[in-house]
Amino acid sequence: LNGVDEGTFTPTTSLTLWEFFEKHWLPSIENGSLRETTRDLYLRTARNHILPHLGAVKLRDLKAIRLVQWLNDLKVAGVGARTVELAGTTCHKILEGAVDLELIPRNPADNKAVRAARPHAKPEAPKVWTREETRAFLDSQRDDRLYPLWRLVVTTGLRRGEAAGLR
Repeated sequence: LNGVDEGTFTPTTSLTLWEFFEKHWLPSIENGSLRETTRDLYLRTARNHILPHLGAVKLRDLKAIRLVQWLNDLKVAGVGARTVELAGTTCHKILEGAVDLELIPRNPADNKAVRAARPHAKPEAPKVWTREETRAFLDSQRDDRLYPLWRLVVTTGLRRGEAAGLR
């Protein structure tokens, strides 16, 4: 009753995470507001790493302890840190949609313990070739029709996309 008095009461829902995902969240991201690659990444992550583990759980029963256990299970199963991080982020976004539609009062993925269980993958530092490695590469490509491009790339630091855009 306190929630009613304070204006924070949210009626409980019998929707499972999977039902919410299919009926509400998925249509909300297919409206063109996301780039296609971002949308596909969210969908692949949800279908491969979230829904098989948490899809049958009712939204009202999804608590922080369950999310922490799920994230830990992914790590134990050998799922990479970046993928676990992405799964946690995607799950948070899905649950935020349930909060926005007032199906749950708060996002359990906002919990401090859940945030701590999500790894924060550090990108690997790029490996830079030594002078000798660069020379060996250019020597090995001397007869390649793209040799001028390879030389330009290694001497100027062009990125792949920049090099691909050259005519």
